[in-house]
Amino acid sequence: MKRSRLKRGSSSSKRQRLKIPTVQIGDGKTPNKYWVSVSSDYYIEDKKERTLNWASDSKFAPAVKGKTLKVFRTYEEAKAYADSIELESKVQGVEANTVTVEDRLSGQVYERSVGTRPTEDIKFTKDRERELGVSSSLRKPEGKVREINQGNLVNYIMAYEEGNISKEDYLRLFSYLIRTGQAWSLQGSIYGRPAHDLIESGVISKDGKINWDKVDEE
Repeated sequence: MKRSRLKRGSSSSKRQRLKIPTVQIGDGKTPNKYWVSVSSDYYIEDKKERTLNWASDSKFAPAVKGKTLKVFRTYEEAKAYADSIELESKVQGVEANTVTVEDRLSGQVYERSVGTRPTEDIKFTKDRERELGVSSSLRKPEGKVREINQGNLVNYIMAYEEGNISKEDYLRLFSYLIRTGQAWSLQGSIYGRPAHDLIESGVISKDGKINWDKVDEE
């Protein structure tokens, strides 16, 4: 049977009715995140057209409620939580006729709905992100990152020389030094040689951009 359905996010009016936040969902960026939502909407069969359509799209559209429940860092966690929700049960004031998982890269990736089989789109792992050619500049370490500048550069240099610097800050430090040209004016054995090695390995480009895909491979 042909299944004609609206994915969450493909209809702005439906999105507004469900009151599901659109920020980041399906924006194509990483690191990926996964939102689990429930909706009181459900599918009805159009026997003449042999399709399944949202009940809310019919001429007798019911009042629809929706709620985003949780955000997860991995698809496996989000799917496990989505599968733990009993369909047609009340979840935070919403009758859970449909449960969906949405991510940043593509929007909806998983759905369970009353009277239908679960549908599962591709899961985006880091390997799959590389395969799809997701720009490495988007795959930055999570968390709040403080930009390196001339004002705080000494702090990072001291941490590096004392051996108290994280891998991410080490790369960001050399990215800045290469970009500004300072890597070649500082002590060669401590700065120039590592900078040269990072460029040769492809981890940092000649203009100071970090290739996070290459970092993940090491």
